[in-house]
Amino acid sequence: MAERRVSKQLSKINPNQILFLLASLLLIALVIVVSMVAGRVTNNYPPSVAFSAVGSASITPDGIKLSGSANTLARTSSAGLSEVAKVGESIRQVLAANNVDSKNISSANLSIYPEYSYTPTGSRNLLGYRVSQGYEVVLEDGKAAGAVIDQLIRATGDKFQINSISSFITDQEGVVKIARADAIAKAKIKAQDYAQLTGKKLGKILSINENGMDAPVMPMATSKDSLGTSFDMGSTKVEVSLYISWELK
Repeated sequence: MAERRVSKQLSKINPNQILFLLASLLLIALVIVVSMVAGRVTNNYPPSVAFSAVGSASITPDGIKLSGSANTLARTSSAGLSEVAKVGESIRQVLAANNVDSKNISSANLSIYPEYSYTPTGSRNLLGYRVSQGYEVVLEDGKAAGAVIDQLIRATGDKFQINSISSFITDQEGVVKIARADAIAKAKIKAQDYAQLTGKKLGKILSINENGMDAPVMPMATSKDSLGTSFDMGSTKVEVSLYISWELK
């Protein structure tokens, strides 16, 4: 009799109520399990501090980069090519005599085009063919650069024009190392101050990110008949920006 009553009572329960009850029990069990696991998880990331700093190093450039072009106006394009080739050979001879390595000499941008003169009536006359070839020369001995340039001009006459001159540092990496060390020292001072203020000790470096910056100097050429061409090399300031994080113990 009792079994029939229980059976009747169970038959009266809505299936949706049973599903809801089971889902609730499952959710409660899941929350309990997650809480137990979270309580056992430890933080693997130690406390840290991070700072950025800019380090710098000033140095006088010791090299010269020269950009120029050999050009001539000839009656025919083939004659112009021949003349420009002779100018190029004179350039190479001067540079070789001054111990300039061939790897520091490059030629490119060869151009040939007709050149005309125009009359008041609008007609034109062919003057010849303008032939030009560009040269890039690296002079690692900046002190001798003025004398080398004077020799180039004497050897080529008006058929070689200098378009631009700039200075550079031959040992760029060495200067960057000095600036890098300066940046690390500045950032470390900040980090040590904060560690002391918070009652911590500075631990090992966790990460370093670097951005390099370079401020080139353009020298001014001054020419004197008795002394020849000379340069005021100025000073170049190389800067390195670092972002460093340290562990706090």
